[in-house]
Amino acid sequence: VLANEDCFASDECRVRYLAGSWEAALAELRPAGAISAAVAQDAAPEPAIHRRAYDLVLGSELWYAERSMRTLATLVSEALADGSTACALIAGKAHYFGVGGSARGFEAAARAEGLEHEVVWRKADGASNVREIIRLRRRRDGGRGGSSNGGAAASICS
Repeated sequence: VLANEDCFASDECRVRYLAGSWEAALAELRPAGAISAAVAQDAAPEPAIHRRAYDLVLGSELWYAERSMRTLATLVSEALADGSTACALIAGKAHYFGVGGSARGFEAAARAEGLEHEVVWRKADGASNVREIIRLRRRRDGGRGGSSNGGAAASICS
């Protein structure tokens, strides 16, 4: 992260690092005011027409709390560029004890956001919690704003 600090400060950066709440990350993707207007109306924000979109989204240990899964799925959906090569690879435990998060719960939230999902890696050694990597893509029948130019994501996401 620190090695790319100068890049992150530039709008020309091809890599972006987001940290913090999912709502704050959504605000980074959307035009100014989209989140606050929705919160004031106690409604879900509308998808942004002009937004930042990415060919590849990576994340780990993100679906730990059940209460935040829908917002996380919205963030992934809006972060993905349109196009058949864009995808997200999210890694985590199959179940988080005590907070209710689970891979299956996140998959349900992702489906509600119009994303296809597939477990592409699973480790179940019997000695620890099952871990998975889930690949998410836009459903073939539609998507939201942004564009994809393929590149490295084409081979990772196919």
